[in-house]
Amino acid sequence: MALRACVRISRLLIALVSGFALWNVASLSLMEWSSGGSCPSVAGIPACYVVAVAYLLVFMSTLTNKKPLYRRLFIAGAGIVVGLAAIGSLTQVMGIAACPKTSTGFPMCYISLSIGVLLIGLFVMREK
Repeated sequence: MALRACVRISRLLIALVSGFALWNVASLSLMEWSSGGSCPSVAGIPACYVVAVAYLLVFMSTLTNKKPLYRRLFIAGAGIVVGLAAIGSLTQVMGIAACPKTSTGFPMCYISLSIGVLLIGLFVMREK
């Protein structure tokens, strides 16, 4: 019984956290689309678009109980989020490139990396 509750809670938390992140990156994507220059590009595509799709995959993984499907969706989405955020954070620290910043000047790639790691932790909890 406790294990089932843990799975349900972790699934709900994944949905809430990824939904929150998706909402925020969607607003950044809209700024990029309307005025440009808000997001760095990855292979010519604004990174915020790629990250939005990745968070959408993570969110979609919570909508199914089919283990192979939710695992694939989650791993693909979280892998992209953590990979891009790790690269963005590293280039930010090294001064090679700049991540978009919050209104207070905090790099968003650090936030995205933290959210990605949190989501992976919740996924591991869901899998136990």
